[in-house]
Amino acid sequence: MSLIKFFLTTLFLNTITVSAQGIGIAGSPQAAQAGVEQFQFFLQAPGNCLISHTDLPIDAPSKNLAALWIRAVFHDAGTWDPNAVAPALYGGANAGIRSFANVSENAGLFASLAPRFQQNTAVNMSAADTIALAGLTSVTHCGGPHIPYSPGRIDTTTPQTPIGRIPEANERYLTVKPKLQRMGWTNEDIVVLVTGSHTMGGIHAANSPQLTNKSYIPFDTTPGVFDNDVFIRVLAGHCPVPVDCDIANDPELRPIVQRYAADQKAFFDQYAISFAKLSNQVTGVTLNPAMSISIAVHANLLEEGTTDLDGKILSGPNAGMLGNGMSITGSNTTHVNKATPSQQSNSSIMYSSGFILRGFMLCVVWISTCGILSFTYLYILMNRDESLRCLEISKKKFAAGETVAALKFANKAIALDVSTETQTWLEFLNNQSSTADTKPSSTSTGPNLRQRHSSTSETHSSSSSKPTAAQEDESSRPFTDLQVKGIKKIRAFKTKGDLYGILGLEKDCSESDIKKAYRKLALQFHPDKCGAPGTDEAFKAISHAFTVLGDSDKKEHYDRYGIDPDTRAGAAAASRGGAGFRGFNGQRFEGDISPEDLFRMFMGGDDFPGFGEWLQSHLLMIWNTDTFVHS
Repeated sequence: MSLIKFFLTTLFLNTITVSAQGIGIAGSPQAAQAGVEQFQFFLQAPGNCLISHTDLPIDAPSKNLAALWIRAVFHDAGTWDPNAVAPALYGGANAGIRSFANVSENAGLFASLAPRFQQNTAVNMSAADTIALAGLTSVTHCGGPHIPYSPGRIDTTTPQTPIGRIPEANERYLTVKPKLQRMGWTNEDIVVLVTGSHTMGGIHAANSPQLTNKSYIPFDTTPGVFDNDVFIRVLAGHCPVPVDCDIANDPELRPIVQRYAADQKAFFDQYAISFAKLSNQVTGVTLNPAMSISIAVHANLLEEGTTDLDGKILSGPNAGMLGNGMSITGSNTTHVNKATPSQQSNSSIMYSSGFILRGFMLCVVWISTCGILSFTYLYILMNRDESLRCLEISKKKFAAGETVAALKFANKAIALDVSTETQTWLEFLNNQSSTADTKPSSTSTGPNLRQRHSSTSETHSSSSSKPTAAQEDESSRPFTDLQVKGIKKIRAFKTKGDLYGILGLEKDCSESDIKKAYRKLALQFHPDKCGAPGTDEAFKAISHAFTVLGDSDKKEHYDRYGIDPDTRAGAAAASRGGAGFRGFNGQRFEGDISPEDLFRMFMGGDDFPGFGEWLQSHLLMIWNTDTFVHS
């Protein structure tokens, strides 16, 4: 029994017990790591990145300790004013927040201030360092980036009031902006430190009655996870605090919000830089160089930290509760005092309870592991079945003479499941394609990509004797100055993500305008007709803009969120099912429909007799390219 107890304790006891002799000198890596272990102790229990049931007063409006620790860094360091008349009035990250517990700017923070949780006084650390370290520990432990930690902050004896320096919850960006720019913040800093920090937690009627009458409203659907979901939500108009929607709609800041909604890594990279900048706003002291500290990431974050937009927790140990620790009926959860690391090591009762809990956790981990392995096995089987389906479609396409479509489905098959059969088939198709390129006149099994597909088995001698555009030297294709200028404009709009600009249209354009613009630009910048540098890129941008704006669902999504719906973030923001291309008349064109049928359905058959042979082959190229075929 004692051996099992030792094993379980070693496996699950992640906290650290510090000796009464002291840990390191102030600002040392040993002191920093010991501080991290103390703060992790209060966050590591299941669900604690969203609700800390036992560590805050029973009447505290918010039980999200991690979110409160992040907010405290902003409210302590955010008093920084390097333009004050004297250095003693600069404010900044100096633990001055402790002197202003009752001002509205700091509502709800005092009970959660990190120095109150530094219960082992043997850890040598100033209160200011404690606040900064607790904030960055919360960010990383709850799923966010690793942030450099530079110790050496000094606790102030002349604290500066946050009134007029720290934004209030109901302030609008017009009045918040100068307060942030006063500290030397860039637009990137503003977006990640204001809206980005709202990835954790939410608002409470007890702290912000002017904003809500509900006990809790989360900022996003993952208030217990540090991620980029908050940017997707504010673009959709969910803004419990008005400054977030102001930022999302500001002409200078909106592109930044859209970028972070689409790219979580970019958000994390900038947040690490900006948070370090915020927490290092100090006066009269040079901070130590950034040091390496180890912060564990909380397990089961997404399951435990996800709610609906009303704050109801959807799964995990707190399922059915509100994300502020309240039951749905509004009653508080039971408050139980929690042992500190040193108390835990000295209390046999707490140790026995911990042993039982850890044994239970071992069972949970074991069951979860079995479930994950089973799910993974099923996922592999599903991919294998889908791969075989794509392989069969590829073979049918090849038999029908559609080599390009056959290659597309062969590549899909091997992406889903790498097997000897799919590898052999793809090799065969690639060899056939190479043969077709070198001998286009007689030995090609499938049609050349830029040759016209005849509806009969005959090949007109005039067409076969005439060289295709692919065989011509690029330099021989003519182009005009207007085409060069047009390509530059298209590239510029592509960089901005402006699909209307690419087609030369305004947002209020009609369906007919979109079709006309596409036809005109496709004729002007088709690679067979224009030899200007960048033609291929411009032509693809035109085609992609048309596939989005020509799809009623995708156009509606793009107009609403400003995000390309074909990106991962665009799909997450839309949260809708279905696939394929929906045309103006409501038809859904699936990815494996033949290009000839698509041409007849979309272009209307003989309605456009002047386009010539190149237009049909150009459509074949568009709808057989992975970039533009949606299946």
